[in-house]
Amino acid sequence: MSNGIQRANFLSEAIADKISKLKKGDNISVLWIDASQCRNVPMKPKLSNHNVETTCMSSGWFYGIQSGEVHHDQFILIVKGSVDGDRISVESVPLCLVKEIDVFKKTELMSIVNGHKTRIRYSDGSVKEVLGGTLVVDHDSQRKRNRIERKRRNQD
Repeated sequence: MSNGIQRANFLSEAIADKISKLKKGDNISVLWIDASQCRNVPMKPKLSNHNVETTCMSSGWFYGIQSGEVHHDQFILIVKGSVDGDRISVESVPLCLVKEIDVFKKTELMSIVNGHKTRIRYSDGSVKEVLGGTLVVDHDSQRKRNRIERKRRNQD
């Protein structure tokens, strides 16, 4: 295609296979990409990756897959917590942005820190603000957690 545009591959076979095996209530971590805006970016023929790609991680309990009613895109629904007995806090991530899904055993401890905004200032002077979350699991899952965190940090 022209202008460096490649035909999009929205959902890998591996992700589709993993989603098909998920059960409501599974303890999951979803690695996905998001749009971003950076300020004070040096004008170069090729921008630094941290100015282009934003990797996000959402963790919680799998609720299901649901299509939007307007554009009909599919979303993975992740329960972040309970508000009260019959209400939940839920995050929806478009499936076309999902890059990896990890499933944790029921016995693994998971804690989530949500809603804080992080401002990142890079050495080239550019600034990015992202919503962050931290996934903490027990020592048996430390390698999986480290791999997820490395992927998230390796945006440069």
